[in-house]
Amino acid sequence: MASPEKQAFLDLTAVIWHEGPDFVSLCPELGVSSRGSTLEEATAMLEEAVDLCLENARELDMFDAAIGGLTVDEFLSHLG
Repeated sequence: MASPEKQAFLDLTAVIWHEGPDFVSLCPELGVSSRGSTLEEATAMLEEAVDLCLENARELDMFDAAIGGLTVDEFLSHLG
């Protein structure tokens, strides 16, 4: 009998701020960002971007590198 597929859970951060007419969303652990015209849209767009990033990392066998994260300086540079 085949063993069940392992599931891993990641605790990721979503940082969202208002910039001009839009909301910008960032996952600092992955260096992935998105934006939306509402808070809900920015959150949904970030979730989609994170999913795509992790899916591509798995396909390219680069998952460990993808979740390596940003340094504090890199994170702060995203904030302007």
